[in-house]
Amino acid sequence: MYDLVFANGTWVDRRRISELCRGATRIVACDGALQRCLKAEVMPSLVMGDMDSVDPEALKTFTASGGEAVSLFEQNSNDLAKALGWLEQNGGGRCIVVGATGGDPQHEWANLLSCAASKMDVECESTTQNYRFIRPEVTYSIEARKGMEFSLFALSEARGINLSGATYPLTDATLEMGSQGLHNMAEEERIELSFKQGHLMLMHPRSDSTAGETSEA
Repeated sequence: MYDLVFANGTWVDRRRISELCRGATRIVACDGALQRCLKAEVMPSLVMGDMDSVDPEALKTFTASGGEAVSLFEQNSNDLAKALGWLEQNGGGRCIVVGATGGDPQHEWANLLSCAASKMDVECESTTQNYRFIRPEVTYSIEARKGMEFSLFALSEARGINLSGATYPLTDATLEMGSQGLHNMAEEERIELSFKQGHLMLMHPRSDSTAGETSEA
């Protein structure tokens, strides 16, 4: 189960969007992404942000159909960061983000760093890659294809990393920010991953499905 958030970057294909919507408990549009959702026949549960880029007619149509608008005017964070913070405070545990990447490179970096700063288990889907921000003290069993290349990046340090099912396994390892975790490879159909402290991002080619993945506290 997960919350699904639409930001205003580059979206994955319509088939994948439909698949993600079917599995979502809540669907959130970040400000100007609302009109794109409605055009794609995606009905969010909420639209949130500072409402500076949302189309007034789209907002009117959305609220008239029963949708909820949450105005968040704090100016020290962007709309995706606001949405992630709101979800975290309102029961969010796992979150998938569409549209965090693409478009303005500065917004892309801000979005990815906002995901890294979240206490939730956040996954960003781009048209080619998945960016998974792993929570500490959780054991992940992640579906993979044998030979799938992936990388682990510490932001800015991750300690107590255990990784199996890969060409280069790790046991109670520490990664620092840089290229240490670049270009590992799956040796099994699942990789097992956990760590104890810090922030860790798993990057791998986009999968066609969210099925088959589990995590346990």
